[in-house]
Amino acid sequence: MNISNHLFLKAAKSVLEEYKSSLNAEDIYNTASEKKLLNSKGKTPVNTMRARLAEEIRTNGVNSIFIRVGPNKFGLRVWIDNDNIHEYKTRSFLDSQKDETLITIPREKFGSLLNTFGFNSNFKRSIKIVDNKNNWEIIKRSEADRKLNLKQIVTYVILKNFEDKYLVFKRGHYTKLRGQLANLLCIGFGGHLEIKDENLFENIIISCARREINEELKSIYINNLKIIGIINDESSTLGIKHIAFVMTGELPQNFDVKNWSTEKSINKLELVTEKELWKNFHELEFWSMLVARKLIKIPRGTESIIINLQKKITKNVPLIIVGSISSGKSEICKYLHDIYNIAIISSSKLISELLNLPTFDEADRENFQDKTDSFVKSIKGLNEFVNAIYFETNKFKDRIFIVEGLRNITVYEKLVKKIGKHTLLYIDTPKDKGFEFFKNRLGFNTTVEEYRKRLEHNVEKEVKMFKRKADVIIFNGGSKNSLFKAIDNWWKLNVEI
Repeated sequence: MNISNHLFLKAAKSVLEEYKSSLNAEDIYNTASEKKLLNSKGKTPVNTMRARLAEEIRTNGVNSIFIRVGPNKFGLRVWIDNDNIHEYKTRSFLDSQKDETLITIPREKFGSLLNTFGFNSNFKRSIKIVDNKNNWEIIKRSEADRKLNLKQIVTYVILKNFEDKYLVFKRGHYTKLRGQLANLLCIGFGGHLEIKDENLFENIIISCARREINEELKSIYINNLKIIGIINDESSTLGIKHIAFVMTGELPQNFDVKNWSTEKSINKLELVTEKELWKNFHELEFWSMLVARKLIKIPRGTESIIINLQKKITKNVPLIIVGSISSGKSEICKYLHDIYNIAIISSSKLISELLNLPTFDEADRENFQDKTDSFVKSIKGLNEFVNAIYFETNKFKDRIFIVEGLRNITVYEKLVKKIGKHTLLYIDTPKDKGFEFFKNRLGFNTTVEEYRKRLEHNVEKEVKMFKRKADVIIFNGGSKNSLFKAIDNWWKLNVEI
């Protein structure tokens, strides 16, 4: 994000927080100008404000801190659960999808197949379920998106050329799988199974794959399409509503990424080797990670833990560590404490003291999350929490220390205004690895549903927003030992004490 964009969005957030009410772009800009939060030299600053807000919402989807509440009217996403505020959906490129007529299957038809999480190479039973028209529920896309009892069938096709290079792309802002996947690297082409995919000459799933690829990669014919497995991902509400048939196919000999046109959801086409794909594994969307692990042998020397360093940690500068549940955040904090004697300020412990509640290790976590979420979203609670953390930081003026467990962007922004220089470290963990860590902590019988509910709780909604602000990003995709080894190497080479 360039500086100009950042200033407009920062000013809009400040105005909306102060007024605690939705405003149109003109009122937001004029108020920001009066308060000297902005001093635009452009000819149409109101249009710029409107465009910046619209772009932010379109780019980041549910991860944007802003929402539309009406035509040219904006608010903050944290307000959705309060005062009957609802997100306004504008007409766009995606509207045409609402008229798609999908073939869906009631969840119960898949039975025990839905107990698997991730990629499964046993797909023949699933094909029989889809081929049986008695299982079909034919429904409009807009209605299907509201139902969790139906599985929307999608195809996910991995394409290679004659040199065994994989075709990859980045999802555009018009992605059919929602804004949260925009800008992620992907190796799967395809889309939803529709009633128009019935075909006398081909399996309906193959027919769907051909049609979708022809729409995404204009007028292309793929050779040797074959199904190799299914993906069932119940770790998110989006995943619950889909089951994907994973396929492989061969690009035509004359395929050249420079000369091929694509639809708006497909950006930055590129052909990459297996080694190049693994080098960028941490940038893949989750389904592409699942498929890559199954199809491609990990090249020797490839690291499963990647640390993306934007700046060094220096003496007396606090380290703020953020990550979603079961990302490895607590293990990293404990390791730095035990090995390098780094003091830890636990935000959950401070919250429990402020609310006079036992920590979630000793009590019902959902109850703890509910009360924490309500507390930090109130002005009084927000200020008390930030002041409590700041009070603790004053104990460690002569050394590096960790602030662990922040989940709210506003808390973070208010805190750093007080403490000044700091390093923000974000831990990014694939959801299947996160579920594995989650089960190790809570027990073997822990379900994906329990994991999903924790991930999608209101208190967790803003965690992913920290990634864009982070100075250091750790991709935690390996074992605990490989994680600690990577941290040791990073700490010794990059930390200036």
